[in-house]
Amino acid sequence: MRDGSRILRVENLAGSSISLGLIIFIDQILGLLYGSAGSVIMNDLISEFLFSYVTIHTFAGSASGYLVERKTMAQSFQTSIITSLLTYIFEAIYYQLLFGRFEGIWSLTSLIIGGLTGFFFAKIRKERETLKKRI
Repeated sequence: MRDGSRILRVENLAGSSISLGLIIFIDQILGLLYGSAGSVIMNDLISEFLFSYVTIHTFAGSASGYLVERKTMAQSFQTSIITSLLTYIFEAIYYQLLFGRFEGIWSLTSLIIGGLTGFFFAKIRKERETLKKRI
């Protein structure tokens, strides 16, 4: 039986790891394309890659927010915000250990916006399925 009162669930950790995996995967692909040694989105060319940096984090946040909402079927957007915060913490640890740099506010903001976007997409999908069942 599920305990709906828990704030941190296994689904949050799973969504966070999916989001972090997407961010790291896309970052490494960009590193291959641009011939960078290490992280493209965290190097000194951050001003040139700021749009892609925000886009990658928003996409990853929306994917994790959507998947966590579909799995938990929560009534509040709190689950997607917690998933985004966990992703930010894990990503900050990753970049601090590997590159010696700390994440900025852009990643946290775009992860939260993406998580909320994914949450609302999942809600819209759920409402559509409910309306189809009624008809």
